[in-house]
Amino acid sequence: MTEFNFNSFGFNFLIDFPKTVNPQSVDIAIATKSLLETFEFLRKNGLYEDRIMRKLKPFVEKKLYQKDCGAIGNQIVITPDGLIGPCQGFLYNKEYY
Repeated sequence: MTEFNFNSFGFNFLIDFPKTVNPQSVDIAIATKSLLETFEFLRKNGLYEDRIMRKLKPFVEKKLYQKDCGAIGNQIVITPDGLIGPCQGFLYNKEYY
């Protein structure tokens, strides 16, 4: 973590497409447990985890939660094979990677 001097992380769950088999698919309960454990680890080390904090922040501030998108200048997506782009929503065609 210190090598790249990050101050925040964000994780996205892989979503299976209907009628397809994703060999990297993980049970949602296992993925959720792992995400919460990672969130606790990152917070203890002074790092911000975007996925959970975007959902917690409106509760703390008592405000309406209107959207769930970090792509508007808040994220860089790195794929398992090393491609870099602005949003996981564009992964299907790699135009922005």
